[in-house]
Amino acid sequence: MLDILPTPAAPEDEVLTLEKIFAVHGQEVIEGTQLKSMNDIWRAYGKFDVVGGSLSIYSQIHVKNGRIDGYVKPIFKDVNVYDKKQDAKKPFFKKLYEGIVEGVADIFENRKTDKVVTVADISGPISNPHSSPMQIAGKLIENAFIKAILPGFERELGFLRKKK
Repeated sequence: MLDILPTPAAPEDEVLTLEKIFAVHGQEVIEGTQLKSMNDIWRAYGKFDVVGGSLSIYSQIHVKNGRIDGYVKPIFKDVNVYDKKQDAKKPFFKKLYEGIVEGVADIFENRKTDKVVTVADISGPISNPHSSPMQIAGKLIENAFIKAILPGFERELGFLRKKK
């Protein structure tokens, strides 16, 4: 769901940009995207490909006055990177690397839900929003070893609207 709300008019001498004219409040869900269909992305940014698994993303975003506030929650399920048959012709170190990638995913997988999950808060100017690598790593650890992070939205959308 995406709400676009007009904001109050600006003084005559102020240059209006799209960010200043509208406030955007949104809840986005992408569920069950097959990881294999994203192999071009994995190869370009991670230098590996996947055999199977799925990705779901939950996100709530608020944009107003040139600022963005919200979060993104990616959920990986049944991640399978290395396959002996598919990867048979790859060089040894490429096979080793893909095995390590799958091993890291296995380490951060919650044993009860079989999912790798984190949450990344996003905030700052639209041109340069920020997130915390420490928070992302902390949420990976929390999901894997302390308490499962469940699918769904983290907050009421009204909370994001009130944030300045």
